[in-house]
Amino acid sequence: MNFKRLLKPILVILAILILTLSVSAGDLFGTYDKRIKITIDHTKIDADLSWFPVTVFLGNYGDIDVGAEAIDRVAYVNIRNFTIINKENPANASGKITSVEIYAGIDMEGVIAATFSADGDNLTARDSYEIGSVTAGSKQTFTVDLDVEEGDYLGVYCTGGSIEKDSGGEYWYKKGNQTNCTNEGFSTTNGIISLYATGVIRQGGEVFTEFDADEDFDRIAFTSSDGVTQLYADCELFDVSENKAIYHVSKTGWTVSSSTDTDIYLYYDNTADHNTTYISKSGGTAAQSVWDSSFKAVYHMNDPDPTGTDELDDGFEDNNLTEYTAGSDVATASDQAKTGTYSAKFASDASTVLADATLVRNVGGTTNYSIVEFDVRTSNAYTTGNYLVRQPGYVLRIYNNKFQYYNNISWVDLPTSTACSVNTWYHVKVYVDAVNDIAMYWINENYKGTVTNCTIAAHDGIKIIGVYGGTSANTWIDNLKYTTYDAPVYRVADSTSNANHGTKKASNEPIEATGKVGQGQDFDGSDDGICIGSNNTFDTLGGDNYTVEAICKADTLPSESAIAIIVDLEGRIARIEANAAGSTWKYYYYDGGGYQLVTNNTNYTTGQYVYLAGGWDKANTDMYFYVDGGNVQTANETGDPDVSQDRANYLGRDFNSATSIFDGIIDEVRLSATLRSAAWIAATYDSLWDTLLTYGSEETSPTGETTNVLFIFSNV
Repeated sequence: MNFKRLLKPILVILAILILTLSVSAGDLFGTYDKRIKITIDHTKIDADLSWFPVTVFLGNYGDIDVGAEAIDRVAYVNIRNFTIINKENPANASGKITSVEIYAGIDMEGVIAATFSADGDNLTARDSYEIGSVTAGSKQTFTVDLDVEEGDYLGVYCTGGSIEKDSGGEYWYKKGNQTNCTNEGFSTTNGIISLYATGVIRQGGEVFTEFDADEDFDRIAFTSSDGVTQLYADCELFDVSENKAIYHVSKTGWTVSSSTDTDIYLYYDNTADHNTTYISKSGGTAAQSVWDSSFKAVYHMNDPDPTGTDELDDGFEDNNLTEYTAGSDVATASDQAKTGTYSAKFASDASTVLADATLVRNVGGTTNYSIVEFDVRTSNAYTTGNYLVRQPGYVLRIYNNKFQYYNNISWVDLPTSTACSVNTWYHVKVYVDAVNDIAMYWINENYKGTVTNCTIAAHDGIKIIGVYGGTSANTWIDNLKYTTYDAPVYRVADSTSNANHGTKKASNEPIEATGKVGQGQDFDGSDDGICIGSNNTFDTLGGDNYTVEAICKADTLPSESAIAIIVDLEGRIARIEANAAGSTWKYYYYDGGGYQLVTNNTNYTTGQYVYLAGGWDKANTDMYFYVDGGNVQTANETGDPDVSQDRANYLGRDFNSATSIFDGIIDEVRLSATLRSAAWIAATYDSLWDTLLTYGSEETSPTGETTNVLFIFSNV
């Protein structure tokens, strides 16, 4: 057998296979044709970290200023057909110039503003914008669009006129329009000119040149430094119109170095598929993967954005209730109305309901978020069981001149008891979260409390709006509206998989506001609060190491001897507060015999964001308290946090709703069942304050490298 002849085709096949494998192992991200390198500054990492969640801010973040204040100065300089560039105050950062201010001494014409980079006295124009005419005698402000890089200078060209000038400092000048020049030599002379600009830092802003819809938020990929290993990302914000995005990115499985910079990459392309495996909005499966198992709750403190569907909105003005017909129990039309002419009437001594199959039989449900509201008037105090709302459980009734709910044991008054007088109209609104067994109540637009012990989903029997059972007098309902939602309405979401969601006191109480990191919640200092779990939700934290983190900004300081609670876990496990005594931040817990306390030596002031973190080291019985990533204070204690007296957990107030209310914004609250290190706390502060990362320019994604395989065959 001739083995040499057999060997030739085998070698050719191997060559083709190797070449094919080499080519196909190239760009692992397919259609991602652009990327940005994001670098973690190692000088801000106090010790190597196996991982921690890095917050990536993309788009317009931070302020840029360049040039000298546009004011009336002692003289002016004629700059007809000259380009003049202020050497004062180069740009403090890279991004976009959005506003230019000029103070002209004589009316200026044909004005063009431009940014320049400098190499000694050689200048290169980066970008220019035609302004036109500038009126003399006062500061004139113009909206522009100019690219600028850190260290650039601001200049102006005009066909005629002059600009205000002082002695001192220097500026460059050269004849002609140099707003498109490259490496041109300029002369210098003494003076400061009234030319100033402001703008916004654009870090990774190229993303918003690529995308034109908020739904594009997951047409991206984050990778580790190898450009291949994908990282999970929790998208807190993606707003194309504002050119802003915030992602919290996982660092699991590799080290963030304290000795050399660590890189990650952002890949993006508007033709890429949605990367649902690794990227999701907060609360989604991918986003939950960002937070390790030690995180028990993470609150970005933004409102949800649910979609509401009006299932019914009926003022009964057609005087026709046939659409509700379900046998003989249907209510009748009545001319007793809260507004307009007609209402629905439930007759005396009968069980009459609005029993529409498409409404009543589907109100609530075990996986439903809904709001039902209506006006109601009765002619009897109802001393027998008569329900006004049963959707789907025992949610509300009028009995003995009170509004009540069923707590799985008996009927009890609403948390804030409300009397119900006969022959008086009341506007009732009930929000039902049947997924999490939460009901919230408003009577005449006044909040009457939240209940979490009615087990709504367990009562999936009949659902009615009307009078049911017992002997009753007449009841009228008007302006009935029922709306379902695809997500919870009155809450702040927990971004971890633990689903320890927070429930607001009421709609807009507290109200969403711009925070330090995206959105926060603005507490009014009077009665706002967010319940973040029932009495034993975070008991496990008190039994071992834990860390509590929060960002806040006080609008007012508590009065003498008063306190304002930022975080309160059962009133015993952990508290972070603003304390009027000494105007300090404090962190403490109760050990069954007394409060163990750490007071930080950093005074608090109004209008200033601060990052607070308290930690408990069970093995060494040590407490740690950090302000802004440092200023750590410690205390050694002997007793563990007491979890024996279960109370609710809150943000913005303590378990007693009448006391210790915070006035200001709370943002980015994180609860961990582990003691985070000092290096972790410091890096997290820098990350949330957007001082940890630097962003490279857009670059083309690397493509696969073709391997050339050369085979030399003999004729043998």
